[in-house]
Amino acid sequence: MFLLVGERVYSQAQDIGSFECALCGKAEPFCHITETNYFCLFGIRLLKVDQYANYYRCERCGNSYLSDSPCLPSQVESVQNVIAYILLGYGKYEAIDLAKDIAVKVSNFAMEADTLKKLTRQYATADDDFLEQLRRAAFHINLLGKQQIIEAAFLATHACCEIQFEDKTRINLMGNALGVSIEFVNQIVKSVRANDCYGIRRLLPTAPTNP
Repeated sequence: MFLLVGERVYSQAQDIGSFECALCGKAEPFCHITETNYFCLFGIRLLKVDQYANYYRCERCGNSYLSDSPCLPSQVESVQNVIAYILLGYGKYEAIDLAKDIAVKVSNFAMEADTLKKLTRQYATADDDFLEQLRRAAFHINLLGKQQIIEAAFLATHACCEIQFEDKTRINLMGNALGVSIEFVNQIVKSVRANDCYGIRRLLPTAPTNP
């Protein structure tokens, strides 16, 4: 007898009333979103295997928030972390104007100079795996927020170098840590390029001119 068994992710949205949205600037309707993986038999949920996501979502702007602290969209911290991490990797950790520009254009929230300094010191000395940090953060971030993180990773890289294979691989690994596909990452990069990379200033070395 053939039995249809396997695991399946179910998404649930529950209205939870109005909260102050940091982006909208006023109280808006919010939903509590959970994504849970179940072991199923004939499509019937029998056993909870794992939870994939848990966040609040503003129904007006679509931004996700930590369910226990709806102060700033949950991706903002990761956007700033990615910017600092990549600028440090290319030795551009003092490029605060660039960091601010990327953060605002991607997430609509500014990145302060003290934040960049703090994060670069942290990543220069910490043993914490950055990709594992993204995996943990992804639990509270929706697809819109993950898109912004990938945008920030690409823009910071684009500003610092002519992107090569290893640079693309690094961005793809960040996408994997966030739980999105390479195809999704490629579409984001294509869209950002089509929008002239949001006018982000590049820090490439200038070729010497002949006297």
